[in-house]
Amino acid sequence: MLPAADKTVPEAEISGPTVDLPTFNVTADRVLAPLEKWRYASVPGYEILSNDSSSNTERFLRDFHLLQQVAQLILPHVEETGALPTYIVLCAKGKAFDLFTPPELRDPNNSIGSLIISDDERSSLVVDYAGGGSRITLDGVSMPSDVNVFQNFQRAYFKHLITTSSSGKKLPPWFEEGILGILQAVEFDQNSVTIGEVKGRTTTAVTSINSEGENVSAQGNANAPIVLRTGGSGLVSAMNGQRLIPLEDFFSIDPNTPEGGERLKKLGGRGVYQAQAAAFTHMCLYSWNAKKQLTPAYYKLAELASKGPITEEVFKTHFKRTYKQAALRLRSHILHTDQQHIRLTAPKGKGFENPPRFEVITASDSDSSRIAGETLRLSGQTSASLTRLIAPYVRGERDPELLAALGLAELSSGNEERARKFLEAAATGKTKRPRAWLALGKLRMAEARAKARADGRPLSQPEFSQASQPLFETLKLAPPMSAAYEELALAWKESPAPPSQQQLTELARGAMIFPKKLGLIYRVAEVALMYGFTKEGRILIEYGLANSPDDTTRSHFSRLAEKLAGLQPSTPSLKG
Repeated sequence: MLPAADKTVPEAEISGPTVDLPTFNVTADRVLAPLEKWRYASVPGYEILSNDSSSNTERFLRDFHLLQQVAQLILPHVEETGALPTYIVLCAKGKAFDLFTPPELRDPNNSIGSLIISDDERSSLVVDYAGGGSRITLDGVSMPSDVNVFQNFQRAYFKHLITTSSSGKKLPPWFEEGILGILQAVEFDQNSVTIGEVKGRTTTAVTSINSEGENVSAQGNANAPIVLRTGGSGLVSAMNGQRLIPLEDFFSIDPNTPEGGERLKKLGGRGVYQAQAAAFTHMCLYSWNAKKQLTPAYYKLAELASKGPITEEVFKTHFKRTYKQAALRLRSHILHTDQQHIRLTAPKGKGFENPPRFEVITASDSDSSRIAGETLRLSGQTSASLTRLIAPYVRGERDPELLAALGLAELSSGNEERARKFLEAAATGKTKRPRAWLALGKLRMAEARAKARADGRPLSQPEFSQASQPLFETLKLAPPMSAAYEELALAWKESPAPPSQQQLTELARGAMIFPKKLGLIYRVAEVALMYGFTKEGRILIEYGLANSPDDTTRSHFSRLAEKLAGLQPSTPSLKG
C-alpha cells in the first residue's frame, strides 16, 4: 500500500555505518510509479527484464543462448569478453516500449522497433517484442507478421555487437544497415545456420543485364517502381511499390541525422533505405560470382566511405559500373534473386551446446525499477528515470544497486547533495557499479580540494586517503573505465605522499587498457615524471608523440619530453 499523501516516509535501515539518506514527501503532485509485473532473469553479461509470460521469457532465453553461439560462429572477430554489462528489456505487452522511447523518436505511424543506448559503463537493449498483428515493424521497416518477432531482437542484438566491437569507429550507414539486414534474416536451429538465403521469390519480371551492365530487356528502367508479387523475403518487402533511392543519395545520406531523415522522407522513407541496403549487401556478398569482383569492391567502398564521401567516379573505379548500371543490376537482383547462400551444418552429434536451465522469476520492485530507471536515464529521460527509481525507495527498498542507480540519476539531474547521500549508502552496501564508485570519488575529491584550498593548504594524508578510496574501488570492478584512471591520476598530483610502486603500476595499467585515450596517457606520464619513474614516463611520452592526431596534442607531449630530458634516470621501475 502506498504511503498517504503529505506523509514523510521514514528511512530504512541499511547495512554498515549509519548513512543520512534523503527522505521524500509523497504528495498529490508527486505520483509514485506503480508496482508492475515483470519477469527477471540473468545470464553472464546480461540482465533480462520481460513483461511477457514466464514460458515465453524462458523460450526467449533458450533462443538467445543459441543466438549467442551463432554470433560467435558467423562473427568470430566480435568479442563479447569485456563488453559492457547490458540490460535486455522485452516489451511484449501494453505500451511498455513507448515508455522507453525518447519523445523525439516517438512516431505513432512508425515504430522504431528497438532501442540501443549506452554510456561507457552500461548499455540497454530495449525491444518491441509484441506480436499478433498482420504486420510488425523491425527497426522502422514494416514487415509481414510471418517474420518471427525474435528477428526484432536478433537485429538489435547484432547491432549491439557491431556497435560494441567497432570501438567508436563510425561505420557507413548503408554498410551497417546492409550487414544488419543479412544478419537479421539468418536462420538457425540446434544443428545448422543458414546465411544469405532469400526465400519465396514468385516474380518472373526479370531485368536482363549484360556483362557491361547494360539493359537488354524491357524491364530496364531503374527508376520504375518495384512490384513484388506475393511471397518474397522480409528483407526487401518494404521495396514493394517503391522506387530505388538514387545511388548518389543512397551513399551520401545518413538516416540517423535530422537532415538525412528529412531527405529520406522524400525518397521513400527509412524502411526503403534499409531494404535497399540489405539488397545491395546481399547482391555484393551472395549473388552468383560475387566474390570475383563485387565482394572485394563492397568492402573497399565501405573502407573508403568511413574516411570520406563517395563519388560516382570512386564507385566506378571499384565496381566497374556507373551508378545507372549498378542500379539496374540491383533492381534485377531484388526482382529475381540469384544467390549462393551459405549453410553451415554441424557434424553428427556436434551441434550447438544445449541451453542450461534458466531461472525466470517475478522481478522484485527494486530490480524492475532499477533496470527501467537506468534505461530511462541512458535514453536521456532523467525526470522519468528518477520517478521510476524513487518509487521502490519510498516503498522501503534499500538494495545497494538501487541506491547506486538513484545516486547516478540524481547526479544527472544536478542534485549533488542527494546524489552524494545515495552513493555513500550504495558504497556502504558494497555496490558493484564502477560508475557509482567513480562518481562518489569525484564528489569526495572535490569536497576535499575545496576545503583545503579554503584553508590555503595542501590535502592532508587522511583527506587524500578518504577521498581517493572510491577511485581505487572502481579499478577492481568491470567494466574498466578510463575516467576512473584519469581521475586517479589527477588525484595523485595532489597527494601529500608518493604512490607505491604497486599503485603506480595499477595506474599505468589504465594506459594499456585504453591505448587510444591520449588524455589519460598524458596524465599518467605526468604522474610518472612527478614521482621519478622516468623510464615508464619515457615510454608513455614516446607513445603519445607517435600517436598524436594533431599539433596541439603533440605539443603537450613535447613539453613533457622536455621535462623528461632534465630529469635524472630513475631507480624505481614499474612491473607488470
